[in-house]
Amino acid sequence: MKTYFGIIDDMGIESFIDLEGLKREDMLRALKNEKKYKMASTINYLLLRARMNPHRHSQVYCVTLSDGLAKKMNSMIERGLYMEAVRFLGKHDIEIVKIK
Repeated sequence: MKTYFGIIDDMGIESFIDLEGLKREDMLRALKNEKKYKMASTINYLLLRARMNPHRHSQVYCVTLSDGLAKKMNSMIERGLYMEAVRFLGKHDIEIVKIK
């Protein structure tokens, strides 16, 4: 099982990034500004990107998936099935972080 995060919006999934080595709870707290936490530049970039595209209703997500399910996600993204990938994520333990 690995934790992934990225951006979803009304066009589908935009990114699917492996967070290996970073605890899910710490990353979510950092995104929600619940505690002081030095965020990786990738997280900062995604937050900025989500904030700069309000017309697309961008949201940052975090999900934990098995290697097999992650391969399925990557396959959908590679084939351009971005909305299907969002629906697939919705069937799993996904947490959406509201961007302010």
